[in-house]
Amino acid sequence: MDPVQNGKFLVSGVHAFNGGYFISRGIGGHPVRVIDSYEIIYVTRGRLKMFEDGVDYEVGSGECLLLYPGRKHGGNGTYPPDLAFFWVHFVPKSQAVEKFIQSLPQHRPISCPERMTTWLRRYLDDQESGGNMQLQSELLILLMLTEFQASVPPVAGRGGMAGKALEYIKLNYEQPISTALVAEKLKCNPDYLGRIFKEAFGHTITEQITEERLRHARRLLMESTQNISEITCACGFNDPAYFRRCFVSESGMTPLKFRRLYGKVHLNTE
Repeated sequence: MDPVQNGKFLVSGVHAFNGGYFISRGIGGHPVRVIDSYEIIYVTRGRLKMFEDGVDYEVGSGECLLLYPGRKHGGNGTYPPDLAFFWVHFVPKSQAVEKFIQSLPQHRPISCPERMTTWLRRYLDDQESGGNMQLQSELLILLMLTEFQASVPPVAGRGGMAGKALEYIKLNYEQPISTALVAEKLKCNPDYLGRIFKEAFGHTITEQITEERLRHARRLLMESTQNISEITCACGFNDPAYFRRCFVSESGMTPLKFRRLYGKVHLNTE
C-alpha cells in the first residue's frame, strides 16, 4: 500500500500527539511503561538501548525504532551522555492505516536522514507555534512512516575501504581533512579511494566532509549557545563566510534563521 497515492489512506490518516527532542545528561534511563499509542524514535547521535516485550533493541545514529501500543517497553541501562533523539506519539484512525504500520519493520536505518530530521523539526516547530496544526502534524507523521517504509539497510558494498573512509571522516571532520589525507591514513591511492567512495555512496569524499560538518553545525545551532564564529571553528570550517554559503546552499536559510526556527523545539533531558 502506498500511503501517499492512496487518497482514502490520507483521509483516514493518524491522530498526532506530542513530540520532543531528548538530549541526554548521562543520568537516568527510559521509563518502563505500557502506553496506548505508537511511538517513533529517531536517534540523531549516540546509541539508545531499549526493550519491548522481551525483545532488545540498540538504535544507533540515523536509525528509527517504532514502538507499539499495549506492549511493555523501557530502557536497558542508563542513558549514555552523548545520546540525543526525536520522539513522537500517534495513533492510527483506521484498520487500514494500522495494517500498514504493522507491516513496517520496527527497527531500521533511515536512507535519507536529512529528510527525516526536516520533518521532525517541522513537526516540533508546529507544536511549539500552537494554533490548529493537527492536519499538518498528521501529514508529517505519514511522511515519516513512508520514509520508514522506503528505507533499506546499508548496501553490503558500502563496507571495505569506502566504509573505512566514511568512518574516518565521521570521526575527524572537525580537523583539516581532504581526500588525499584520508587516502594517506588508509594507505591507498587517492584517485582509487575517491572512485570507490562515490560508487558506494553516490557523492564525493569532499561532499561527505562538508555534510558531516554541516550536520554538526545544525546540532550546535539547535542545542548550544555558541555564536556563529564559534560554531564555524567547532565544525572544521576556517571561514565564517564560506560556512554561511555552504549552510544556505544546503539548508535554504542562514544559520541564524535556522537557529530562530528550530532552536525553540521542545527539548527534554529526563
